[in-house]
Amino acid sequence: LHDIMINKTNRYCVVCELGLHTDENKDIIPSKVLILDLQSGAQWELSRFIVPAHAQFDPDDPDVIYFSNHNFRFLPGSAYKILVQASYNMEFCGPASIFKYRLTPEGPKELGVFTQEDFFRLTNMFIFKHRGRKVMAATGSPNFVFLMDADDMTFIKKIEFQNPVGLKSFYRSIPCVVGTIAPSVDGERIFVQTNRSLQVVDIATGEAELIRDHLYYHSCSNHMMASRDTSW
Repeated sequence: LHDIMINKTNRYCVVCELGLHTDENKDIIPSKVLILDLQSGAQWELSRFIVPAHAQFDPDDPDVIYFSNHNFRFLPGSAYKILVQASYNMEFCGPASIFKYRLTPEGPKELGVFTQEDFFRLTNMFIFKHRGRKVMAATGSPNFVFLMDADDMTFIKKIEFQNPVGLKSFYRSIPCVVGTIAPSVDGERIFVQTNRSLQVVDIATGEAELIRDHLYYHSCSNHMMASRDTSW
């Protein structure tokens, strides 16, 4: 199990599985999502997704939830790739997608889905308000962040990230890999952690306002969140 959450009304509990198991033909066995109605005791299982590792409730409607479908699996990799380049070998089994559902006493109802031909999902997603618009940001492999409208599940744009320009040519030749993202509290910027830098990017323009270069490649943390509390 990889993710567990309860909505704001404390009625629905959602649990996501990160299986990544394969069958005798080396095909990925779809992971499952468990949905519990904590009032009635009813429960449902969804197996619509290949790797539904993450989910997030809608910020306005507590009964609407979004599921990620990673659609990839890890492959054996060398110690050099992991320790020096801080990246992993992966096989993508087609474009990834994000599904939108409404949870009801009769069961979950699918509302929409977002996907793109070049959308290869890697880690996480966030839903937030940007100047009154409900926006979803999701990482795309290897070095993209996709922005979409969370209401109608349509594409807005994607932002591409590069290695810092001050890097030596050897390091610039190794692809920048986006590992973790988080929107700012005011919804104006997005924090992006790559295997070579931490960047603060303006969502409206897609331009980096700050790039903190790391001295060496490092494996990104899986998740991060922005906080209003900066006293620490």
